[in-house]
Parts: sequence; C-alpha cells; structure tokens
Amino acid sequence: MKASSDHDTATLSHIIDITALHAHEAEFIVEADETQRMAVAERLRIPGIRKLRGVFRVRPVRGGAEIKLRLEAETERQCVVSLEPMTEAIDDDIVMTFDRNFVESEEDETAWREPLDGDEIDLGELLVQHLSLALDPYPRKDGAESLLETYRNAATASPFAGLKGLKDPDS
Repeated sequence: MKASSDHDTATLSHIIDITALHAHEAEFIVEADETQRMAVAERLRIPGIRKLRGVFRVRPVRGGAEIKLRLEAETERQCVVSLEPMTEAIDDDIVMTFDRNFVESEEDETAWREPLDGDEIDLGELLVQHLSLALDPYPRKDGAESLLETYRNAATASPFAGLKGLKDPDS
C-alpha cells in the first residue's frame, strides 16, 4: 500500500493514494509530534496542544473513499469567563465520503461529503481541519467565576448607578 508521510516542522501531513487501497478497509494512525502540535496550535490560534491523534479507517467506494475518523485531542485553552488556562479534551467520531462525482445536494444533509480531485487524500490535514471544527468556540472552565464579579466595584456596578441616586435620593 502506497502511503507517504511528510513530517516537516510546519505541517502535519500523511498523504494516502486511494487507488492503492484494496477492496477492504485499511487503517492509518496519524499522531502529531511535539513540533507538529506546536505548529497546529499556532495555526488554530490556541495556547497549545498536548495530544493530537487520529485513527482513520479508509475504505474505497465507487468514485472515491469513505473515511471513518476517531479524533482524540487534548488542547490547552483559555477560559472565556475567567481567562484562566484550562484543558479541553476532544474525543470525536466522524464519517465522511470523498467522491470524484460529487454534486452538492440538499437531500442528504446528515452525511459529510466532500469532492475528491485526484487520487490522494491528506489525512493529516483532515485531522487538523476536524480538530478546528471540534474546538469549543467559547471554552469555559468548570466552576469558573467571572472576572466581572472579582473586579467590579459596587458603586460602579452599572454606568447608570449614579443616575439612580438622582431619582431615588434614599439609595
């Protein structure tokens, strides 16, 4: 089976040639090393990635390939409420089909379908793209307390607090 892996410092790439696949399913494991995790974290604009692993089961189908991805990641994030560092764990299963005869249709919105141009698929790039989709856009640490409560002065709780005294002198 022809598969190449490019482990340069800037990218996470693992290219497979789907024409080399036999009729049965093949398994590929793509795991980022420390340098690749740092590059992916920079690309996704997150503080860090401790673990990034994808287990791909690739099966040739008419006109392309079906890919089942088991995505496992542990990322370093910043809580949007408290700004504290936190860890976000991702464990996700994704099924997608790459099709040379792809025609966009609204009929099957549940299937993840992509056009296939050529015979190669970069599993490393798929892993990074699906990690970016799986990240919580507003990560919140369990039990995080808002900085607003910590730094807000009771006298300036609102820009209208001073006006309240004009209307109700007893306040």
